[in-house]
Amino acid sequence: MNWIAAGGTLLLIAGLITIPVLSISLAARAYVTTLKQLMWAILTVVTVLALVHVMNESGQTITLGRSSPGLVASSPSSAR
Repeated sequence: MNWIAAGGTLLLIAGLITIPVLSISLAARAYVTTLKQLMWAILTVVTVLALVHVMNESGQTITLGRSSPGLVASSPSSAR
């Protein structure tokens, strides 16, 4: 993936470019406020990525993928 063309990277670069235009303290306050607002969203994304990593490394995703077709065929809702 081209990380320079990603939206988040461009926003970070734009934010860093505006620091000289604004005062350093105002820019720092804006970044801290944004981080406080996004704290739970960032924590949620990091937690999900950590769970995915652990599940991939331990083989749980393969096991779930192989067992799920049998679960769907034997579920009560598919017996109609």
